[in-house]
Amino acid sequence: MIGPIDHNRVRLRVWGNPLDPDEITRLLGHPPTKARATGEPLSSGRVPRSGFWGVEAPGGMRDDLDLRIAGLLMMLTDDLPVWRNLAERYDMDLFCGLFMADPNEGLTVRPATMALMAERCLPLALDIYSRDLPQDLA
Repeated sequence: MIGPIDHNRVRLRVWGNPLDPDEITRLLGHPPTKARATGEPLSSGRVPRSGFWGVEAPGGMRDDLDLRIAGLLMMLTDDLPVWRNLAERYDMDLFCGLFMADPNEGLTVRPATMALMAERCLPLALDIYSRDLPQDLA
């Protein structure tokens, strides 16, 4: 049997130009974990081409990915026209960083959670990290 993914990071990301983080916060009904307006410089002094708004999923990094995704979406607005409007104006995704401790780990995302994502026009972006790549897969 495949073991569960060791730990994960889940964040809703919205980016584009122009982007006003206060507007996204008002529309989604929750403050961001991290945000910057279009034209706002980074601490390095570099000015990115687009603004950004992101919020981390609740729970711990070792919690079930499906539950973290569903929990994140449930704390934001359920007004689907708002989500469609945002998807038309900005790039958005549900970013999941998956960190494996062993070479063979897995996860499941339930159909109900996938439906929540689809209704909100959210693609699932997965970055998968392994500590060790077995020699026969290298």
